[in-house]
Amino acid sequence: MSADGFDGPIVLGSPKQRTVLAALLLNVGSTVSDDRLLALIWGEQPPRTAITRLQVYVHELRALLGKDRIRRLGAGYRIRVGEGELDLELFERHRTAARAHAEAGRHADAVLRLRAAAALWRGPALAGTSATLIEQERPGLEDRRVCALEELYESELALERHAEVVGELHTAVIEYPLHERLLGQLMLALHRCERRADALAVYRDARQRLVDELGIEPGQALRRLHQQLLADEADSPVQSVGPDSPPARPSPSPREPVAPLAVRPAELPRNVRGFIAREAELAWLEEGLGGGDGVCVLSGTAGMGKTALALHWAHQAADRFPHGQLYIDLRGYESDNEPLTTAVALTRLLISLGVDPDQAPGGFEARLALYRSLLARRSFLLFLDNARSAAQVEPLLPPAGAVLVTSRHRLGELVVYAGARQRSLGPLSGENGRALVDRVLGSAGSPAESAWRDEMVRLCGGLPLALRIAAANAAARPEDGAGHNAVTFAFSVSYRALAPAEQRVFRLLGLVPGPDLTVAAAAAACGLSQDVARTSLGALAAAHLVEHHATGRYRFHDLVRLYATAQAGRDPEREAAWHRLLGHYLDVGGTIAAWGGLDEFRLSGSKPLAEVRAELSYAAADVVNLMAALMRAIESDPGPEVWRLAGMVRVICTRTGRLSEWLDIAPSLLEAAATQDVPAVHAMLHISMGEGLFRIGRREQAVEHLEQAARISRDADGREGEAAARVGLSFAHTWTGRLSEAMADTTRAARLFHELGSISGQNHTLNALVSQFHHLGRLSLAEQCGRQALALSRRHGLAYAEGADLRNLGAVLLDQGRYDEAETCLRESADLLTSLGGHGIATTHTWISRLHWERGRWKESREAALLAVDQARSHGDRLVEAAALVALADAGLHLGLTAEAGDSLNLANELITAGGLCWHLAYSLIARARLRSALGDHEGAVRHALKGRDVTIEASYRLPELAALTELAVLERRRGEHEAAARMATQALRLCRAIGHAPCEEKLAPFLQA
Repeated sequence: MSADGFDGPIVLGSPKQRTVLAALLLNVGSTVSDDRLLALIWGEQPPRTAITRLQVYVHELRALLGKDRIRRLGAGYRIRVGEGELDLELFERHRTAARAHAEAGRHADAVLRLRAAAALWRGPALAGTSATLIEQERPGLEDRRVCALEELYESELALERHAEVVGELHTAVIEYPLHERLLGQLMLALHRCERRADALAVYRDARQRLVDELGIEPGQALRRLHQQLLADEADSPVQSVGPDSPPARPSPSPREPVAPLAVRPAELPRNVRGFIAREAELAWLEEGLGGGDGVCVLSGTAGMGKTALALHWAHQAADRFPHGQLYIDLRGYESDNEPLTTAVALTRLLISLGVDPDQAPGGFEARLALYRSLLARRSFLLFLDNARSAAQVEPLLPPAGAVLVTSRHRLGELVVYAGARQRSLGPLSGENGRALVDRVLGSAGSPAESAWRDEMVRLCGGLPLALRIAAANAAARPEDGAGHNAVTFAFSVSYRALAPAEQRVFRLLGLVPGPDLTVAAAAAACGLSQDVARTSLGALAAAHLVEHHATGRYRFHDLVRLYATAQAGRDPEREAAWHRLLGHYLDVGGTIAAWGGLDEFRLSGSKPLAEVRAELSYAAADVVNLMAALMRAIESDPGPEVWRLAGMVRVICTRTGRLSEWLDIAPSLLEAAATQDVPAVHAMLHISMGEGLFRIGRREQAVEHLEQAARISRDADGREGEAAARVGLSFAHTWTGRLSEAMADTTRAARLFHELGSISGQNHTLNALVSQFHHLGRLSLAEQCGRQALALSRRHGLAYAEGADLRNLGAVLLDQGRYDEAETCLRESADLLTSLGGHGIATTHTWISRLHWERGRWKESREAALLAVDQARSHGDRLVEAAALVALADAGLHLGLTAEAGDSLNLANELITAGGLCWHLAYSLIARARLRSALGDHEGAVRHALKGRDVTIEASYRLPELAALTELAVLERRRGEHEAAARMATQALRLCRAIGHAPCEEKLAPFLQA
């Protein structure tokens, strides 16, 4: 997935942004709905902020492609593409013209067109987009590509260019080993090159592969070609397998009788007694499946009655499926069991069809083929209950018959791929809900009883399952009668057995927004001591109203949560309870954000950061609850406390590797802040987005956010916000080759932090100076700043800052050749950052890899680099991932792992290009030079090393410049250019002495002696 502009390639952003662009381009001339785009980006469960994020992606694409390119039409977007601008359009235009040429016998012209079409492919289709889009669209695009290749080689063979294309055909067959037309073309080309044995070997290998993987023999056309080659019929025209070749097996006549199965499955569970209403939905099922064929998906939240409705229709229609009814519970949402895998479901279905499991063929594909053969041309009803995803269902769809699927998700992929019909179930109306209750309880005996039944229906929100449970409980306790509070009839028997105090706790816990809660959260919401709250939670767990799923942590089941939430909305304490709960989350957020003493830019009024040493396992488990509380608070009435929580969540997400989650919610926070006069909030959010976007490779958007934060803060006299924004800009400029701007930003930030008396701010600017002096090759100044920063963080207990200070100082000492001191600093940094949760540890391990590399410990260098790559990826930090990949390549080259090195550098180059990372680019070019040299391409090696040197000179990066000059000396000497090698070594030595890199003189001595 790529785009080009008038000035060259356009650097696209994240996979989600690329997905939006790809989806629009695949539907040129049509409007792509918001729902479709959301499903392609996030799958079946888009986040709450999805629409806002989609708008951001479209805004970014308009900035890249032009404002008029993408238009908003109705509830979707449409892209405008000019003639000849879309590769896919050009590709099809070439293919159409080529077919016309081939049909007229102008095969040379057809080849030119098809070669042009093939050249438009620059890698796998839709690379860099979402997995959902790739899964849905790549197969069709790849099929077009294969067809074009087959047409190309057909024309090439018609021109008797078999010798010229035999190598290409070998490559194509390796890529597409099951495409029989390509196999036939390769066999024919080999035969015409007088390589009959090789041609027969191709057939033998292909047949074995088809039998092993698909359980089928080659098609008739390929078998016929094989027979001709066996007979060596040189005088007869041996033809390749064309598109119109007869099929391997003629399809049986529709009237041909079908052999009966060994069993007639009738597996539908018992029908739901007292089923009521849903007439429109039953009519919809009848329309979709009543004819005996089709796929219908019923979706809806837990307890909405999906299975009951499906069973009711299935029992009514069972006689219309004479070959049987198959049922399987796919267990998509069971809390105690994993969803049933497709392979296990397939085996169970085969057993239902009478297949002895011991006699079933081995391998999933072979069993799937048998399953489809057994169901082909038969009238079955297949009921797949509780599906988790379309991927779980799609392979089980039979070639004929009716399929009924229930799921909590819409399973939109089945609509696209299988032509399924989909309908979402809503709650029962008040009238139908009351009818369901009356069906269970009988007629109401008095007006009072009728009134509480109506209340029961309202409280249960029209959920059929909740209504049945409530009605059944009421029937089981008739002595409660209508004189009791109507609310009690909406709870289970277990709830009614609770003491009033525990009932109050249950109701107020319905306010908790996250997936679970702690004893402390329950105590805060209910205004109780933790001991009392713990006792109440134990009582609720004993009554099966909450689940004690982890030490000190509890959660609701879905239906219980829905009901508790409804009850909380009626409780007069709800506002006071919510404010107590929000105060609790502010305390928790302050504790987690203060972990390690990381004193980042926060809003005024935030709690001072003390020396907090809490267990991170507790903290990490509550982060998702903090984010849920923040989004709930933003939706209601954002105020100062909410913005304080936002500042804490921002710090926590940065610290705990939740960069993507923060970037998902930050736009919604920014949108909410836009309605208020809160410049400090605006600045904080822009800073956080700028810092996050830079780390994921979106440099231009990052700088735009940071500059906006600086402007907002300056206009509002927010010195701390401006200083923090300047530090962010300084960081971005440092790594993108703009050191003079970086120094200016650092100087401005340092002055502001000094005026404010901010210790952590001064530490930040000292660290920025360490990096900038380091890049400039002024190692003495870098060391001086590094030691000042370390002393400051230790004196004031800034633990995380101390870990970063140790790392930065270790990096400087490493480039001074003081390896033992560097190793001590880097090891201490790794230990400290690990104890603080691991944020920043990937950068430390990258420098440790470099240290091992300098000392000739290639294996240890590679292990540290691999660790750094994994850590950077887990935190979504592409900036560090790029550096770690280059370190991995450098280490691998010394271990002879050239293929791994090449792959690492290719991946690094994508990240470097997207982020404009000049420092990384310089080192990657030097590593690429070493790779080319290892592969014997000495000229290419010198070219890459020279490019690396040029990058360093332009950006004033002295350390990578030294590395480039040293590598050039090695390369020139290796190819016998001793004078050039000495010249490069002399330049390197001069730079080495200016920098203060002691070991380089010893390294360069052999080149100077030569």
